[in-house]
Amino acid sequence: MSFAYCVLIRSVIHERIDNLRRMKSIEMRQILCFFAGQITKKKTLIPRRTIHAKYMKQILVVAGLFMLLGQANGQPPKGGDEQFQKLFDLYAMEKFESCAFKAEGMSAKDKYRRQPEPYLYMAMCFLKIHLFIDDYEPDKYKAPLKDALKYAYKFRKLDKDSSMFNSNLPFIDALKEEANKNASFYYKDKQYRKSATEYNRILKVDPGDDNVRLMTGLVQVLSKNLGEGQKNLDLALTNLKQKNADKSFKAGTVTEPILVDAFIGYSNFLVESGKREEAEVAIQLARELLPRNTAIVRHYNKIYYD
Repeated sequence: MSFAYCVLIRSVIHERIDNLRRMKSIEMRQILCFFAGQITKKKTLIPRRTIHAKYMKQILVVAGLFMLLGQANGQPPKGGDEQFQKLFDLYAMEKFESCAFKAEGMSAKDKYRRQPEPYLYMAMCFLKIHLFIDDYEPDKYKAPLKDALKYAYKFRKLDKDSSMFNSNLPFIDALKEEANKNASFYYKDKQYRKSATEYNRILKVDPGDDNVRLMTGLVQVLSKNLGEGQKNLDLALTNLKQKNADKSFKAGTVTEPILVDAFIGYSNFLVESGKREEAEVAIQLARELLPRNTAIVRHYNKIYYD
């Protein structure tokens, strides 16, 4: 391979890595460490969790270029702050307790208390602890999922331009999916007040998710919190109608089931309240947004033809 060709490949690799690094995604940095270590045959950390599909093209390009070049420095990409690099190292080594403890200590310092990174790490670590709670002392963590949601909310609030939030959507989706299990259980068990509390926690993490907002509004109304519930219902329906009109709606695999439950539950509530015409409008919107969803189609037929 000619020197000029090596230089060209190196420049493309660095460009691709810089693009991924600017995404500020913790998951992406882990993956780059993996590829670098594999090429140089040095000890490395292989992520055990699922790689989000949206990054696969970039990952494969970088991997292919590394293979062509045949060498890499084997070091993880450096963060903008040495302390953040330490957090990354702890998280990458799956030392979630130590990572959360260090991040919590950083959040108490003036230098870091208004920066989003410590709260992101705390949220990520507490989600991992929740998922693998059997590996930890049972009395030490009473509600790690609740803690993960709390710190994810703080992270989002401090991420002023949403760049880090958008770069870590795989984590946000995983957190919402896990939190929905409790919220959905309470809803189906008709414990609407508890369900409203859980959905409101999810909504605080991602207030732009209209699927969650519609469901939050429904369970709030069912739990007799009529004012706040109707406000969330109205806002969610307005946004969903606009997305339907401009063809920008994306159901999302994580929160589509929430939206299905919300539309079916809301239309039932309207029918039971003697507002069949409003129920027909709501389920018609659901049919347009989710034309292939069999549960929505069945409920549409029930509302219109029963």
